[in-house]
Amino acid sequence: MWSFAATAQDSHMHGSNSSSSQLAATATFDAHGHLWVVWAEGQHVMVRRSDDFGKTLGKPIIINAIPEPI
Repeated sequence: MWSFAATAQDSHMHGSNSSSSQLAATATFDAHGHLWVVWAEGQHVMVRRSDDFGKTLGKPIIINAIPEPI
């Protein structure tokens, strides 16, 4: 299984309590060759799946239906 994580600083995010907010995304391939991309968006964990090695991604899915601090 292959995976990676990436982070970026963006000081232009709205709703941040500091001068910069950290964004992160993690991606991994499962045993069936599907690429999964996971990230936090606001107070939700989001996921998208690709069946063609990342050429296209499916619709974003919210993992936690009830917003919570992440």
